[in-house]
Amino acid sequence: MQDILWIGAILALLAASLGYAALCDNQ
Repeated sequence: MQDILWIGAILALLAASLGYAALCDNQ
């Protein structure tokens, strides 16, 4: 179960970084 939590945290960080990069590119 802990592996799922780690994978979820990593995916959340990746999604946040991609979304932040997309916002920077739009500006």
